[in-house]
Amino acid sequence: MASFSQRIFCCKAAGPAPTPGNVKLHNDPNREIHEAIFRSFIAFAVRRQELADSIEEAAKQRKQESARLLALITGIANPDSEIPPTSATPPPPAPRILQLTPAPIFTFEALKNNPLTPQVPYVIHLTSRVNFGPVYSHRYFACPWDFQHDWVEVSLIHWFAEGEPFKMKAEKWDLKCKKDEHFFRLTLRPNLAMRPVAPTPVAGVHYPHPSEVQEVLDQRGQQDQQDQHGQPSYEQWSHRQQGQ
Repeated sequence: MASFSQRIFCCKAAGPAPTPGNVKLHNDPNREIHEAIFRSFIAFAVRRQELADSIEEAAKQRKQESARLLALITGIANPDSEIPPTSATPPPPAPRILQLTPAPIFTFEALKNNPLTPQVPYVIHLTSRVNFGPVYSHRYFACPWDFQHDWVEVSLIHWFAEGEPFKMKAEKWDLKCKKDEHFFRLTLRPNLAMRPVAPTPVAGVHYPHPSEVQEVLDQRGQQDQQDQHGQPSYEQWSHRQQGQ
């Protein structure tokens, strides 16, 4: 599993890449929700990029400060040596981040802590390549129910062993970096276990249309009402029994 500070894309220069496969169908009823999911993932990737950049910059400044301190100590022992100038602005404090340690593969604890649960609505499959070359990276991210929250990476193979419901491809987006020619494809995979399942067609078997089913239910409801009107109520039945 990747650490919390690992970048999603190579840098911030990735943008939409026009490819023939990006032609969208205009009659997709889920297009709006798919685009909202895509925007949520891009916002998460930007947050991850900014966090990784800040950590990298803080580490660089700490390294420079260590070198200056070492030069200062060396200068005390050797007064003729030059001391590098001190930076005018102090380095920003490094953000406190909980580094997630991956569990051992194929253990009971690892399977128990699998973030890829049946309640995950969507997964994005991210593939990376250089200039439309062979794929060198496969990563999977679980979509949160609240699009403002961070996504969860589920790239461990023993986690995605439970990914059978996510075999369908619902949507895809292509991005390409303008600096180093890296190409990224985001494939949206819905959780089929959370969708209604149609019956498997069998030769010679008629599967009623939903309108036919509703018509039968309406007829049954009318018949039940007629039966209720034709039967005497409890009070009427009591009076008849007393009269007899």
